[in-house]
Formats: sequence, structure tokens, C-alpha cells
Amino acid sequence: MQKRGQVTLFVFLGLVVLILISLFFYVRSQYGFFVPSQDFLSSKASDIQQDLEYCVETEVSPLVKEFSLQGGNLHPTSFVLYHDSPVSFLCRKTNHGTCVNYLTPLGGMLTNLQNSLDQKLNACVNKKLLSEQGFSITGNKNVQSLVQLQGNSISVVSTYDVQLHRDTASMRISPVRKTIADAPLGELYPVVHDILEKEATAGTFDQLFYMLQKKGKYLIEVDRPYPHTIYRVYKKDSTYEFWFAVEGKA
Repeated sequence: MQKRGQVTLFVFLGLVVLILISLFFYVRSQYGFFVPSQDFLSSKASDIQQDLEYCVETEVSPLVKEFSLQGGNLHPTSFVLYHDSPVSFLCRKTNHGTCVNYLTPLGGMLTNLQNSLDQKLNACVNKKLLSEQGFSITGNKNVQSLVQLQGNSISVVSTYDVQLHRDTASMRISPVRKTIADAPLGELYPVVHDILEKEATAGTFDQLFYMLQKKGKYLIEVDRPYPHTIYRVYKKDSTYEFWFAVEGKA
């Protein structure tokens, strides 16, 4: 009986020691006890950084595609549903057989994409990571993106305005860059403009003649779900498409 009691005591003491060790490492990890401030901040910043990188990786490409298939407008108010996408009317019909060109300037399109991307990213990032114990936070705690055209690519740089502090140490979150390599929006925009100008002034557009003029560099497909017209514009050897609609009168 005495031997069995000794075994039970050793098991109990072992459990206590194990619990204390686990508690020590938990407190060390969560609150940074006995950890140099810079090392502790580096660990916490790494979690926030990885979270931002995940959001940029998962949100940017689908949003750019949606933007392109909806006529450069992620929240269209005037559109036709085509292949499950709300394709914006970039030319609205008048009573004279032509239409009014509503093409947004390219810079305005990029600003709209940028604003929508910021909304997506700020909804995606885990803000609970900013409220953990052991450090303080400065900054507006929001993600802000810069969207630019670079040749045939769309470049996105997303910056998280967050700075971690503990004692005299501090650390920022590095900007995250994402490039959509096959996205020649800058080249397609003038093509879209040419089409809309013809539709607005002449009420029609000769796609075959235009493609011959451009020596097959740009391809234009036309669909006519009555009474509207859908244009699908893309560059040869590219998978990136820009869709838009011209309103028709029933």
C-alpha cells in the first residue's frame, strides 16, 4: 500500500510539473515573459504578416477578374446579367438610335478597383491578432492598397498601417505585393474606347474591319442577347478578357 501511495504521489507531482511547464510556455508565448522585446514583437508581427499575405493571395485575383468581366465596375447599377456576371452598360441608348458613352476614365476605374480591394482585405484580415496581450499598437489599423498598371500586368501593393510596440522596441508590417501577370487592361482600354465611340456616334461598330486594322492583335467577340449587345475584348494569346454591354431598345 505504501509503495502504491508513493507511485500515486510521483504521478501527481509529475502532472503538476507538466502543467507548470505548459503554463510557463503559454505565458511566455502569449505575454512575452522572459523573451527579448524585439524577438517577441517579431513573432507577433509574423502572425499578422502571414494573415495579410493570405488575404492578398486569396482576394486580389478573383476581384480583378470580377472587375474585368463587369465592365470595370464592381458595383454596377445599370447592367445586363450575362453568364452570371452583371455586365455594365457602358453605352446607354437614346431615342436617336445611338447611345451615350459612359466609359469611366482609366484612372477612375483603377481607383474603384482599389477601394473595393481595400474593403475586401479589411474584411478578410484577422483584427483579433491586433488585440493580443504583451504589446501595444499604433496606426489606423487598416489595409490600404495601391493598384497600378505595369505593361501587361496589374500590380497591387497592400500596406497594413500597424506598428507594434513593447518597451523601446517597435516593428512594422511589411507591404505585400501581388502581380496579375496576364492583365493587359492598359492596352485594351483604348480598344473599348474606340468601340464605344463608334456605338455612340454611328450606332454600330464593324468588329471585323477594326480587327483587320489592328492586324489581329486584339480580338473582339460580340453577342446579342436581345435587345442588348455584349462585347468581349481580349488580346491575342491572352486569357484576360474585358466585357461590357451596349444597351438596346426593345
